[in-house]
Amino acid sequence: MKSYQMKLPCFGESDGKLGTFEPASISRFQVNRIIYIFDVPAGESRANHACMNAAFVFVALAGSVKLTIETESVNKEYILDDKCTAVYAPPASWIKASEFSSDAVLVGLSDRVNKDCRYIDDYELYQEEIQKGNKKWGK
Repeated sequence: MKSYQMKLPCFGESDGKLGTFEPASISRFQVNRIIYIFDVPAGESRANHACMNAAFVFVALAGSVKLTIETESVNKEYILDDKCTAVYAPPASWIKASEFSSDAVLVGLSDRVNKDCRYIDDYELYQEEIQKGNKKWGK
């Protein structure tokens, strides 16, 4: 499965706006953990890892962030700068968040709690596991 960008339903008028995300819109996705990243110093990046058995949905609730997601040996870059746009990263995606604006707040929704995630933070090991099609990382 590949990563993809999606529009979230957003509503509002002069009295404010409301954005929604319904986990049922993604097959077999249930939110079990919410993470948020903020106050990232200029030039720094976050994530730089893969959770081999967890899917994520990312939304920039403030500012902008560049999200690079590698799945199936394909790198896709997304600029998250709209509160009504999200990016889905399937299990076994290498994720890198970078180019944070000074006011950026990146929220990630995951279908796994942290203690159940099988993380790889070594890119070469990640590549080896993907090339082997290693099933031990599966759900």
